[in-house]
Amino acid sequence: MSAAVLRHLLSLYVVNLLLPLLLSAASHEAKAPAVSKRVKSTPLSARLQLMKLKQRAAGEKSIAESERLYLQVILPRGSAHRTCPLFISKLWTVGRAIDYTAAAAGVKNSNNLTTAQKLQLFSAADGRRFASDVTCEQTCELKNGGTVILEYSARDCSQLEDWHDYVVLAE
Repeated sequence: MSAAVLRHLLSLYVVNLLLPLLLSAASHEAKAPAVSKRVKSTPLSARLQLMKLKQRAAGEKSIAESERLYLQVILPRGSAHRTCPLFISKLWTVGRAIDYTAAAAGVKNSNNLTTAQKLQLFSAADGRRFASDVTCEQTCELKNGGTVILEYSARDCSQLEDWHDYVVLAE
């Protein structure tokens, strides 16, 4: 063998022998801080969450794709499940959306009776109640991929007091 080939083989041997040792020493010296596994709030992650929601969502198949509003619904306390992914028509009133959501999630709905507690829809962002006589499209806070809270409350309730607790429990 020529001297050049021997030098080349020797250098490969040294690199293969020493490189792992050098890399492990460098990794011990400059350990990167642990990165949080929590999903960051970026437009890309929001689109991924919407895609996942669309895969799991239940709803009336007769609703045209262009009319669908996909929501993650946090169900009332004491329900069998915490959340229910579904889609509704953005042309429905909020009252109709409440009725459909209750039926789809198996939640008792006595809104047609004059009882003290009424099933209502609240914003998960600030706990405000959505008016039941406007369409979902007219309600600016209802967005595709959004989260809402379905809960029993007094008829005159305009804000859910402990709305933070619902959002924490749903995560």
